[in-house]
Amino acid sequence: MTKKKKVLSILCTSALILSTLISSNTNDKSLGQVNAEPTLVFQDEFNYNGLPDSSKWGYDVGGHGWGNNELQYYTNADLDNAFVGDGTLKIKAIKEPYEGKDFTSSRLVTKADFQYGRFEIRAKLPGGLGVWPAIWMLPTDWNNQSWPEVGEIDIMEHVGYEPNIIYGTIHTKAYNHLIGTQNGGSIEGNDWESAFHVYEFEWTPSEMRWYVDGTLYHTYEKHGGNDEWPFDKPFYLILNLAVGGDWGAAGGFDWNIWPRQMEVDYVRIYDTAGGGTDPSIKIEAEDYTYMSGVQLEDASEGGQNVGYLDPGDWLSYSINIPSAGNYRVEYRVASLNGGGVINLEQNAGQTLLGTLNVPSTGGWQNWQTISHTVYLEAGVQDIGIGIPSGGYNINWINFEKVD
Repeated sequence: MTKKKKVLSILCTSALILSTLISSNTNDKSLGQVNAEPTLVFQDEFNYNGLPDSSKWGYDVGGHGWGNNELQYYTNADLDNAFVGDGTLKIKAIKEPYEGKDFTSSRLVTKADFQYGRFEIRAKLPGGLGVWPAIWMLPTDWNNQSWPEVGEIDIMEHVGYEPNIIYGTIHTKAYNHLIGTQNGGSIEGNDWESAFHVYEFEWTPSEMRWYVDGTLYHTYEKHGGNDEWPFDKPFYLILNLAVGGDWGAAGGFDWNIWPRQMEVDYVRIYDTAGGGTDPSIKIEAEDYTYMSGVQLEDASEGGQNVGYLDPGDWLSYSINIPSAGNYRVEYRVASLNGGGVINLEQNAGQTLLGTLNVPSTGGWQNWQTISHTVYLEAGVQDIGIGIPSGGYNINWINFEKVD
């Protein structure tokens, strides 16, 4: 391998079991006319204590400003910044020096992604000049596009200098604040920062709708092409509390109010198509159960990636496959010029599920998605990646049932 290895701190993760919760529970309130009996496909009621459930949540990590000149460093699995207790998830921003930043906070991401559906998040928001809590979504696969062309869905945003307003917005190539064409709506109230409210979002192949506590306040209809509607693809959910930034501090910043925290009572995501199909399962490559020979580094697409993959290295994950069948397995890879080979293996390499060649992508952070289809049995199982021929990085792996 031609890329020189560096000394990096490896973030150790606890044993990971990826499970997607599929329930027959239905909600007695039907928003809009999507489906009267949607199927619950993802759920966290936060009825436990400690770190957020690692089978459902991962972390975006870093302090590079996140495109908005934000002041916080997002930490990885740190109980000071993200913890569950007394029935709620707390995301806390703390004023403390860390990795060259003056604040720490947390940015949680779901390990499953979703295409269409109804999203319900019950939360209480922090207040004060400089706070910027958000509930939002980004696409799983950027396909070598950049923001805002790839699309962004903001289910809820709130900035402390506008304490009475909640915003819901989409960002696309045609509609974004950089060119003054952003498309969104807002709703006013007087207790966002003192009471819990249910922030709801409905997404169909033809329309998006934003609600708070059942009150519709914004609708966006599909029209045009990808520049106007880049939303016919899987997205994952993000919960975060930013500090300052271009918008968060636009109305002033108070250095004396910290810490501040966002509380989330529950997250419930429904399949409104009525089919109850298995959602895809996305794994961040760094969330391995075991590994040999790999290192972590910051990824240009956010978060971290697994890198320095040499021949003989391997990664292992414990994954709960919801039902048996054929799955398209996608890998987000980057390679300067060497390419390499991925072996998808089962039970510590005893069974070879499939093999895939990794192309040269022109750079260690020039990402490309490759895929193959394999048959998987249902249930929790050890699935690993063997590297018989190295020379590439991996950012994430996604399993999507195709039959």
